[in-house]
Amino acid sequence: MQTVNGQIAERVLLRGMRLSMISSSIGMLWFVVTSGMPLTMFMECIHAKGPLIGLVMAVQTFAMVAQVPGAYLGEMLKTRKRFWGIVALIHRAVWFIPPLVLLFVTQDAVTLGIVTVWVSLLSAVFCHASASTWWSWMTDLIPENSRGAFWGRRQSLVSCAIVVATIGAGYLLDVFPDPRHPGGSFRGYILLFGLAAIFGCADIITHLWVPEPAQQPARNEAGFWQRL
Repeated sequence: MQTVNGQIAERVLLRGMRLSMISSSIGMLWFVVTSGMPLTMFMECIHAKGPLIGLVMAVQTFAMVAQVPGAYLGEMLKTRKRFWGIVALIHRAVWFIPPLVLLFVTQDAVTLGIVTVWVSLLSAVFCHASASTWWSWMTDLIPENSRGAFWGRRQSLVSCAIVVATIGAGYLLDVFPDPRHPGGSFRGYILLFGLAAIFGCADIITHLWVPEPAQQPARNEAGFWQRL
């Protein structure tokens, strides 16, 4: 990494900030599919009952407790990027499981429902375990006098990506007949979940090129309860 007096060079920093915004936008297809209507529609297609659909969404909230050990461990590491990259990549990659199950194993509704709940839980646990580390990384990376502008531009770009991903996901599902109708199939969901996992992993891999500054000494030297 190019540095000047121990600090990230401005050119490298600006490139890393742009790359962070771009990579986050790439991952919005994953976000739309696994956290939005496509997942609910899939659960309805396998005739999942209301409680099971609710459970798929609820486990994502329950998993927030993983932020605590993730934050504590992340502050103890010399480099957050490697820890974040491994954990976040697992969090995205588990979404390859539903299309693989649909494609090669079974289309039994009960099995698909159970698999989807467990995938949602695992993904959420690894997501929250890595989230605090990412925020710590970004806090040290983004200069204080640029944070408002950076997060504003990032949010604008991500919002546009969400709109495009939502329209694209809906169009893709309309291309293939509904699996609940005669002649229908799960091909649309297989393709959509597969693409979502690919784009989600691409987000993480691309983001690994963002530079990581050294952690603030104050956080490294804090006691257990201060870190917590």
